Amino acid sequence: MREQIDLGYSRLYVLDATPRDFGAEYIRVYIVDGGEQAVAVVETGPASVAESVAKAVAEIANGRQVEIILTHVHIDHGGGAGRVAGLLTEQGLQVAIWAHPRGAPHIVNPSKLWKASNEALGETALVYGEPEPAPSSAVHETRDGMELCLGQARLRIIHTPGHASHHQSILLEPAVGQGERILFPGDSAGMYDPSSQGLAPTTPPPLRLDMYRESLRRMIDEKPDRIAFTHIGLGPAQLLETHRWQVDIWEETVREALARGLDPEKTLEAILDRDPYTARLYQRLGGTPHGRRMILNSVLGFMDYVQRMQGSY
Repeated sequence: MREQIDLGYSRLYVLDATPRDFGAEYIRVYIVDGGEQAVAVVETGPASVAESVAKAVAEIANGRQVEIILTHVHIDHGGGAGRVAGLLTEQGLQVAIWAHPRGAPHIVNPSKLWKASNEALGETALVYGEPEPAPSSAVHETRDGMELCLGQARLRIIHTPGHASHHQSILLEPAVGQGERILFPGDSAGMYDPSSQGLAPTTPPPLRLDMYRESLRRMIDEKPDRIAFTHIGLGPAQLLETHRWQVDIWEETVREALARGLDPEKTLEAILDRDPYTARLYQRLGGTPHGRRMILNSVLGFMDYVQRMQGSY
């Protein structure tokens, strides 16, 4: 699947980067074509789809430099970075990979990342595939507030920790004049399914909810026009406010569930009863083992956070 959106000052391509064995559409890669010298790729998706992503990027780049920007290095978002960069380099393209300073070393040497991914994701990690290392010369560290200019389009980096300490979001806007501003929040504003209008947090352990809330506030203050979710599509900007409400509901429900001694499965049921947005997304993804695991991992992140704050362990 490849969708093209004309923003006037640039073209935005939306690629489905979900592995075949996942069971439902779940991952998007975005390509920004806004200048004569370079194109930008927001996320690469996992290693298991690197060939198809690289093929699409090469066709759109058509000889221009490729700037890969990762919201973070978790293997569903950036696991394919090394392989995609290698395939594009083999075709004679110049490639740069941009990541948060805390995440960049794991692109060069992904061995610890792969080990942690297997422990956290189980069989889902195998569906995503093992990341390949990227040469250190191709990997660059971002700064909060830095800008990458493609010509008519500009991408601004916003460090948004919480989901992970090395998380960043990207704001696409015109370099000059007015135009629609698109926010790529990675996993810092949840996952959204346009078909069901379902929305749920992406908050696996170890969650820093205080940082997550502050990052969400920063993104709301930017006043984007639309949100381009990695999981799993584009949605209206007001979803950021909806998600802020949702995070409060989740925390309150998890606190009550822990006080009642509920396990993660029962806690998820309690959330589904109180949060219609999560209930809609669960109907969309919960029928697949991997999709259900992603939502349950978000519950585990909230439970872990609340227990840490309460000094339970």
